[in-house]
Amino acid sequence: MKSTWRSLAAVVAVLLVSGCTQTISGTGTLAPNAGRVPAIKRALFDGTALAKLLDQPFQPYPHYSEFGGGDKLGTAWDKAKPAECIGVVHLMQRGPYGSAPIQETAAEMWVGKRDSVKIDIVQQGIVALRTAADADALFARFVAQWQKCDGTTLTVKPGARS
Repeated sequence: MKSTWRSLAAVVAVLLVSGCTQTISGTGTLAPNAGRVPAIKRALFDGTALAKLLDQPFQPYPHYSEFGGGDKLGTAWDKAKPAECIGVVHLMQRGPYGSAPIQETAAEMWVGKRDSVKIDIVQQGIVALRTAADADALFARFVAQWQKCDGTTLTVKPGARS
């Protein structure tokens, strides 16, 4: 009986040792459907961060989350005048970015959770450009444009907003 247990123990030990010595080469990566969140989206505030920052609860505005390229920028205010002032009043609009080398965009909108809130809506957006130099140049252009817009009224003819 002792020899049977010894034989069985020896076979189990051999199986365990041989099973533990197999290695796989390569680098581990996430599965394609693992649901990666792009860095640009992670840079946006979430509801918890907004609640702490603004001292009130928020919930996501339904169906507003946007992520993509320059095609995700809005065009609803393109007919507003003067056109160079659109970006001062309405963020994430295609017009102000013109021919900027946009790589990615991300936008979120949040609404206050209660009836009596200090802030009704928070809209945030990020536009990633090809290089830091591109971003610096675009920001300098925006500053110059927006300084000219100080005190200017942005107008839209009725029905002109698409």
